Amino acid sequence: MKRFLRLLLLRLLALGARPFVRRPAPTLRRVIYLKPDHLGDLLLATPVLAALRAQLPDAQITALVGPWASMMLARNPDIGTVQTCPFPGFERQAPGGNWLARGLRPYGI
Repeated sequence: MKRFLRLLLLRLLALGARPFVRRPAPTLRRVIYLKPDHLGDLLLATPVLAALRAQLPDAQITALVGPWASMMLARNPDIGTVQTCPFPGFERQAPGGNWLARGLRPYGI
């Protein structure tokens, strides 16, 4: 395995690739965080948003979330604006009437 990695590195260097050169990060002015569903994922992403703000202090960070999640990010200091959009397929409504009762009826419940 060690020999394979050494040969691979030598091939990359022969092709002119510089795999260990660190390039400067591009300057981003606007960032959009898109998370239409799952409040738990949104909650777990807040440290990432803080790190993003630390790396890009001058960037405008916008969060585009479902209407049910807007209150979770409304007062987050790492986000500039929170936009809501009703995403089709992520509606938080029962699909028509008493679907639970209809689903349990065959089981005698």
